[in-house]
Amino acid sequence: MKEIISIPASQTQEIIKKYLVHAHPHPRNYRDAQYITFRRVGGIMDILYRVEHDLVLEPELTI
Repeated sequence: MKEIISIPASQTQEIIKKYLVHAHPHPRNYRDAQYITFRRVGGIMDILYRVEHDLVLEPELTI
């Protein structure tokens, strides 16, 4: 598998670059891909990342 997925992330671009993490709600309809890139305003993509891990967190809800 050597697919690339491109995701809009204009507002979180700097956080993604700094921490090398992208978070989103689960489940999400992203297809599995070996590489991921994030689009800035205007569709500009400047870095291609390799996907190494998927981590699903299930927070415990308390009321």
